Amino acid sequence: MLQKYPGLILVLAVIAGLVGGAVSNRFLHGFTFLTQQTPQQGEILRTQRVEIIDQEGKRRAWFGLSPQGNTGIGLYDQEGHVRAALSVTPDKVTGLMFTDQEGTRRGGFIVSPDGEPAVELYDKDKKCRIRLTATTDGGRNCGFTIEMRILVSLLAYRLRET
Repeated sequence: MLQKYPGLILVLAVIAGLVGGAVSNRFLHGFTFLTQQTPQQGEILRTQRVEIIDQEGKRRAWFGLSPQGNTGIGLYDQEGHVRAALSVTPDKVTGLMFTDQEGTRRGGFIVSPDGEPAVELYDKDKKCRIRLTATTDGGRNCGFTIEMRILVSLLAYRLRET
């Protein structure tokens, strides 16, 4: 019978809504419900670390305090290796580090506690092969390993000949 009168169903639904609203207003007027307040702009969220995970639950990034006590941001690849990190250590060294697929440090930009910046490049065996530093007194300091010194000397010799 109701299929024959779709308009009747609509009218009955509207009447039921009005009656329900009137009844609830009559009996629940002045009754306060315990609801969660909407956060106001400017409130502070306090935590030690936030981790971002992908759909499989693998960590892809973090922001906050590292287990070593560094404050920073870390970015991970799909296999879970740290690939880049920006951090400030407890002894006030600021650094931006890059790693390879195995998580071995391969390069970075560092500022020491006394304000001296340095660029470092590492080989796969974790040895620093090139370090370029600008000292606070305005001097420049460039360090190479023995292999790099030979290469630079050969390159300089070839450039003088041309």
